[in-house]
Amino acid sequence: MAQKMEERFSTFEIEHAPRGENRFVDALAALGLQIIFEGHSAKIEVSKRRESIIEVLKEKFQEEQCEKDWRNIIKEVLIKESEPAELKALKDYTLVRGELYRKMLGGILSRCVGKKEAQRKLKEMHDKTCRSCEEISVYCRLQRAGFYWPNMGKDADQVQVQCGT
Repeated sequence: MAQKMEERFSTFEIEHAPRGENRFVDALAALGLQIIFEGHSAKIEVSKRRESIIEVLKEKFQEEQCEKDWRNIIKEVLIKESEPAELKALKDYTLVRGELYRKMLGGILSRCVGKKEAQRKLKEMHDKTCRSCEEISVYCRLQRAGFYWPNMGKDADQVQVQCGT
């Protein structure tokens, strides 16, 4: 007879976190996706993704091939032995397993995204929250979701102005 999935684990816990209190969990989950576990035991948190991992990887591969990706310059400076002045200018950026993050206020790490993913995330966030844009801006929602790109504020404002709802 097949066992239930819960019975296969020594502990099983589901905990609800209100959206407003979820940003630290989101940041930890984003970092957790980059960690390789070794040994016999590890605490694992499973999060459901809306988008297909295949599409995410295709998009990431295409962006990495694009030489005009704003992240490439920062990655190169962080990887090579750079002058202290260059590194000081990039003090808010860090690489975690090859992925670029920017440290935001409060020490939260936001994943830096390329142009195509930024446009997709902007559309997704607006589509989810269109009727409540006046309560919390699309920009704030993108920040809470753990994303960053250089023109994020301007892009989010433009989407809200064009929406008109």
